[in-house]
Amino acid sequence: MRNKKGAALAVLRAGASSAFFPWFLAAICVAAAGTISVVTGTDRNWDLANYHIYAPYAWLHGRLSFDILPAQFQTFFNPLLSLFPFSVYWLFQDLPRVGAFVLGVPAGIYAFIFLRIAWDHARQLFESRLEAIVATAMAGAIGLTGVAFAAGIGLTSGDVLAAAPIALAYWFVQREVSATGAGLPARLAPLAVAGAVAGMAVGLKLTLVPFAAALGVMILLLLGLRAAVVAGAAMGAGFLLFWAPHALALWRETGNPMFPMYNAIFRSPDFFPVSPADERFLPRSALQAVFYPFWWLVPNQGLVSELRMRDWRVPIGYLSLLALVPLLVWRGAGLNRRPFWLLIGVAVLAYAIWAKISGIYRYLVLLEALAVLLLMAALALAFRGRAVLALLAMGVIGAATIATTILPNWGKGPHGAQMLSVPPLPVPVGALIVTLDDDPHSYLVPFMPPSVRVLGLNTNILRPGTETGLTRRLREAITAHEGAGWSIAAPRTTDGQRDAVLAAYGLVVAGACVLVRTSLESGGHVFCPIAKRG
Repeated sequence: MRNKKGAALAVLRAGASSAFFPWFLAAICVAAAGTISVVTGTDRNWDLANYHIYAPYAWLHGRLSFDILPAQFQTFFNPLLSLFPFSVYWLFQDLPRVGAFVLGVPAGIYAFIFLRIAWDHARQLFESRLEAIVATAMAGAIGLTGVAFAAGIGLTSGDVLAAAPIALAYWFVQREVSATGAGLPARLAPLAVAGAVAGMAVGLKLTLVPFAAALGVMILLLLGLRAAVVAGAAMGAGFLLFWAPHALALWRETGNPMFPMYNAIFRSPDFFPVSPADERFLPRSALQAVFYPFWWLVPNQGLVSELRMRDWRVPIGYLSLLALVPLLVWRGAGLNRRPFWLLIGVAVLAYAIWAKISGIYRYLVLLEALAVLLLMAALALAFRGRAVLALLAMGVIGAATIATTILPNWGKGPHGAQMLSVPPLPVPVGALIVTLDDDPHSYLVPFMPPSVRVLGLNTNILRPGTETGLTRRLREAITAHEGAGWSIAAPRTTDGQRDAVLAAYGLVVAGACVLVRTSLESGGHVFCPIAKRG
């Protein structure tokens, strides 16, 4: 027993040592995030069923030109981000708890990076090391329990996974901005790394454009043109590295490297000359855009999220920012202000761009964390010289924020025997499969014979009766097919709706239908044999 205690104390002392501490902290963050992911269960969210399984499978097996719209609009998303969850589900298929832990690892990495960002700020704001440690711990407790981050731990949507590199880029820029504020020249190599990492993050997930753009602008304003050119060039290179292969494939297939987005510019014959976008969550007016975060103070659904949520972090950060600007001017003497101008600038610019192009809250992983740093900075300067009061106020506000947060559950649930369980499907070799509604069905494709071709006849981007190049391709594929055919629909799709979609493409039901239940869709999928009409 004494030996065990001695070993435990040795580990704690090693963890507390300055050289080893970052690795010790990273291990704690990863272990905590992985454990939370295991406790909250196996992910079964809509995006996973719709495209996070299909997209990398299709990429690995060259199905972009074979299937047509099996994953609806999301068929054309970059598959690189989905490779991670796809690999986890396949490698740990029979070890769901291990798989859930691995899916939580990106959240642990992000948490570690954020704590380092918070620590760098706290060391400037508080005189003693103990005060800075307490402030950093509070920032972590508040900033890592928000709707965007906490609800995304272990989720396959990729929002937290992609937020980790953008947070890393921010940290690199913050350190260079701090160095110049201390009279040292900005180093171009770290800025190039920051730009490259930010570009890679955007290449993985285009929803991170607001943060990458905000970082680029602030590098220009705080570090000058030379630094901005270096970071910008690296950002472009990083983006192309992760986006260009997919863009080239889209260009060859459709004539639009961003298909179907920006088709008003590229004019692919496969789709209308418009730029489709999800505008459901955008602010409804200019006034609401300015004050949008204050709508999130009360429980809401359908405003910035499909599911019910409430989060005070960004509105508190908003008020803190308004206080921090004059506090920096009037009470920031002796303080290196430049990192805080970076914090303010990135928060404002990223929010403004996000409110213009997105409005989806779960894309604000980094902003809800930066909002907490705005609070910490405002309180530290407002109570400068009275750190106990600043920390006490931060604790009270943080406790109220955490207590009132309503986290949505995007689909995590109890673990089963497998991460993804699909029974044998009634699909023969060489069959043609058509999907008839905008429920997610494409995750079933890897469980079908490779020769099976899948067509989406009624999707969230193309409905029966609309005529585009994609419609013509669907008709040609159906006409050319000889052999068995099956339709797939959700149980909620009525027989009348099913028959109407089939009729639009000259098809009819040709036998008894079968309900197939899976671990992702407990309600199941209705498979019906089909044939060409008369």
